[in-house]
Amino acid sequence: MGKLSGKRAVVTGGSRGMGCEIVRLLAAEGAQVAFTGRSISSVDRAMQALGHPEGVTGHAVDVRKLDAMAKVMAPGCDFLINNAAVTGGLELLHEKHDRDLAECLDVNLLAPIHLAGMAVPRMIEAGGGTIVNVSSGAAQHTIPGMNIYSVSKAGLAMATLSLHTEYGDKGIRAFGFQPGIVDTEMQAELQNSGLPPETLPPLDIMVPPEEPARVVAWLCSPEADAFLGREFSVYDEDLRKAAGL
Repeated sequence: MGKLSGKRAVVTGGSRGMGCEIVRLLAAEGAQVAFTGRSISSVDRAMQALGHPEGVTGHAVDVRKLDAMAKVMAPGCDFLINNAAVTGGLELLHEKHDRDLAECLDVNLLAPIHLAGMAVPRMIEAGGGTIVNVSSGAAQHTIPGMNIYSVSKAGLAMATLSLHTEYGDKGIRAFGFQPGIVDTEMQAELQNSGLPPETLPPLDIMVPPEEPARVVAWLCSPEADAFLGREFSVYDEDLRKAAGL
């Protein structure tokens, strides 16, 4: 029996990279996990990579489609991991397309707020629950081309604080977690974008997706309560020590 046996988690953006590792770790601890990916093929690849574990279900759902997400959320969840994100394109601000602006804000900011709104009432009714908003260092430090991404992640940090302020005394455990420079497809896209090398994140501090995924899984345990309501980074030494990294 794992530490999370009998619990249910919803992980958005769980079909690849760090999200897939989060699904793997939560399932290994005994949780039933529903994860989302944007396409049937991405969900199928993730299920194959995970080994089709019992209690894990994949859903080809765009997190902006709230009716579809409501069905994923319908059984309720003890843990909501808002991990899905897009860059919003890598153009300078005046070059941005309206569709990229809308997609970035909808996926990175509005969808996590809506999903938290779906989850909170049932979590409170059940005695509590955990919401982890996967943020980014871009919430405080942007680079050319990552403008709207930074805006969305800065807004998400305030959404985390609002969740803690409004519902912390009702059993809702809210965290904002910056996973650092993670070796994923999104990071590869950024490094190959043609932006000036001096403006890009330093690769010498890149971490494998398994490392931040371990932190997210740890946040689902009461051991992480010292970090409640905070926005913190995988590079935080106090966090790394507490999470066993």
